[in-house]
Amino acid sequence: MSSASWRTAPRPSSAGLHSFNHTKLVLKYKPAPCGIDSNLLLLLHGLGDTADPFFSLGQRLQQTLPQTAVLSVQAPLRVPLLEEEAWMWYDSFDALGEVRLNPDPRRAMKDITHLLTYLTAPVSQGGCGWAYEHMHALGFAQGGSVLLETLIATRANAFGSAVSRRVFASSHAMPDHLRCRVRLAPTSRPCSERSAM
Repeated sequence: MSSASWRTAPRPSSAGLHSFNHTKLVLKYKPAPCGIDSNLLLLLHGLGDTADPFFSLGQRLQQTLPQTAVLSVQAPLRVPLLEEEAWMWYDSFDALGEVRLNPDPRRAMKDITHLLTYLTAPVSQGGCGWAYEHMHALGFAQGGSVLLETLIATRANAFGSAVSRRVFASSHAMPDHLRCRVRLAPTSRPCSERSAM
């Protein structure tokens, strides 16, 4: 896409995602300060957090990441028995508040898969038109686990880069032969190389 089409592409939104594939996630989006959204930084928080601190982190990172829009995603499930805002990607506690030893991340993986489909679908089909190679993701703890498990399960090899600060929480979606295929090294290129493409 040319830089002009990036400026006119639809901004990701919770309403747009729900309209596209009925997925309910809270999304916080900020376009690149320069007005050219060449890259998208996707941020997934950990257990017990919200999208807000990661959105603030993304805004700070925009000061050093050129032409980068930020999308912070809030986990869909409320942590039980807590009064403050605290969210989780998958059920981590049983009805008594005890930690589940083998949590099942498949629902969260489905939500993130739907989000990625929405982000990468052509604008003419109701998506946002992002190319996988221009999307970069940072997930922390439970959000990092969901991120990497989803990328492996969907074989999203063309993803620009993915960084997780977490080991896998479960093995529901990952056969042993796929676990060693995770690539964590960033694949970003200098702007001069991108403009030549």
